[in-house]
Amino acid sequence: MTPERTFTHCGFSCRSVMRPRQFELWRHETTSDKLARGIYSTCLKGIALNDQPTQKPVVIDVMGLRLVAMIDAPWADLILSGQRDWAAKLRRDRRAARDAVRRASRDHNAPIEVIAAVIAKIQQCSINVSSSVRLATLLRLLAPPAPTSVFWPALLSEWSMCDATWNATPQLLDLLRRHHGIAPWVGYYQPSAESLGSIMDDPRHFWAALPDIVTVYRGCSRARVLGVAWTTDRAVAERFAEGHRGIRTPNPVVASARIAKADIFATFVDRAESEVLVDPERLVDINIVNFVCTMAERDCGSLHR
Repeated sequence: MTPERTFTHCGFSCRSVMRPRQFELWRHETTSDKLARGIYSTCLKGIALNDQPTQKPVVIDVMGLRLVAMIDAPWADLILSGQRDWAAKLRRDRRAARDAVRRASRDHNAPIEVIAAVIAKIQQCSINVSSSVRLATLLRLLAPPAPTSVFWPALLSEWSMCDATWNATPQLLDLLRRHHGIAPWVGYYQPSAESLGSIMDDPRHFWAALPDIVTVYRGCSRARVLGVAWTTDRAVAERFAEGHRGIRTPNPVVASARIAKADIFATFVDRAESEVLVDPERLVDINIVNFVCTMAERDCGSLHR
């Protein structure tokens, strides 16, 4: 049975059912500001140091880890009520997004204003969940019968804000292959206001400059080499192999391979990572090299994918 651990942070105590390694990662990664956001900063003063008969347990999600905090009853009731209201709002938003996607799927000639409204509803669902579950939330909304005119704009706008995407790889690949076969992503890209007029911030220019056969790299755990997210910049792959926010990538490697430009699903440049989404089954000449981390801590992009 996983031991229960008690720790103090920001002047209050929480109990967390975590494996020791999880606890160490959480303690290393969390800052006071992040924790305060996770438990509603307006209620911090209601959290006591020790369990009392007048306290209630409240389950709190902090950076993807579920914690149990003993909180004075009035404040606990306030937080629990807010959690219920928030969960209800998320359900309403998801229902509205699903309904909008279904309507769009029935109208193959939907005007751009209608598609934009659908994308806005999907984005609302996406922004309200943790980045570690954002892709899973997105894929549920973009499952068939979502049309290509909705799939590409939604994925292109939200992908760079998704972390820990590995577990969703099978579903993502199914949808990428489906819509790539219908129409390429380029025709559905909508530049943001910030990127207008900037060639460096437009992934279509990056895409146009790629050769017919592209050399790509991926930094990750050895078991995750055949993922979707790669880069054309070896230095970026090495940063991913090195780790993220002080969390080392287990059994890190840097893989290189070649792939036809036609088999690249999409490109992203908004985080200066020269990122390409590829079909791993189309990769050739894969070479895997063990990577030796040289730094204990380095902020190097999103959680390893």
